[in-house]
Amino acid sequence: MYHKECNVKEDGKWRVNNSKKISKLLSKSAIDTITKHQIEEVIDRLNCTLAINKKRFLNNNSVSSIKRCWKDLLYGNGSVQTRINKCLSGKLSWFGPSGTQELLGFIFPNRYPIRNSLADDGLRFFGYSI
Repeated sequence: MYHKECNVKEDGKWRVNNSKKISKLLSKSAIDTITKHQIEEVIDRLNCTLAINKKRFLNNNSVSSIKRCWKDLLYGNGSVQTRINKCLSGKLSWFGPSGTQELLGFIFPNRYPIRNSLADDGLRFFGYSI
């Protein structure tokens, strides 16, 4: 995926640049004041987001519900699986397993790999149970 701001075609460091930007926008100290424009910036940097789903996501979820859900997913109590399940339980429209896994991977790269449904399909192809 080409991200003009990250110069993917030129330097190939899009993952590092995206991780830094997403980490800054969704840090514990910044997530409570994130704006709609900043949410768009995060969404634009996820691999799993297609343009049509971005519009649906932004049009069908309030800024406050996105903040609440993402804050709980990233910094809430309970196991990561419990927090993922809460986020996927209909709290946000057009934000599924790939988005939740990618956010966790970008914010906590030393704990969680950046995964999405394509990576999961590849792992299944090689015999891993996902």
